[in-house]
Amino acid sequence: MRSLFELISKYRSDVINIPMIALGAMIFTLFMYIFLNKRKWIKYIPGVVGVLVATVFLVQGYFELLTDTGLDFIDMSIKIYVFGFAVIFFSIILDIIDSFGKGISKSIRNKKNKRLAQKQKKELMKNTPVNKVESKPVEKPVEKPVAQKEVKEKVGVASSRKVNRPADIKNTKSAKIIKK
Repeated sequence: MRSLFELISKYRSDVINIPMIALGAMIFTLFMYIFLNKRKWIKYIPGVVGVLVATVFLVQGYFELLTDTGLDFIDMSIKIYVFGFAVIFFSIILDIIDSFGKGISKSIRNKKNKRLAQKQKKELMKNTPVNKVESKPVEKPVEKPVAQKEVKEKVGVASSRKVNRPADIKNTKSAKIIKK
């Protein structure tokens, strides 16, 4: 336990820097979310760039592992990984919160629209006269002209009143032509 506290006190600056980097990354992402909200993918760019740069530093540090610069590259890559992943995960959290907010705002809008529709319906019912003779238009059935009825019956089109029988076909024009 004593050796753990000695290591923490020896690398105190690094232990403090990593949470500060993560906090700074979240604040940076929040500002990007607030000011550049029209395009959702923009807030992911710093995180993706951070992860790519950290990967390059890690590979370079791996090839120079036995030197001081190689260890510095690996240390730097860990800090940049923290920045990149903090930005990516915080962006995902913001998207999740934003999707919940859209669902809530839609339900609020739907409730407001329903209330407004009910209010308009009540006002419409108040303004319309009820049980008055003028409010109900009288509809008269429209009859077909007599000439159209006769033409359809002569040609042989079935109507709702009369069914064409062979006796009815004798008087049509086509029957007269066939007889000749």
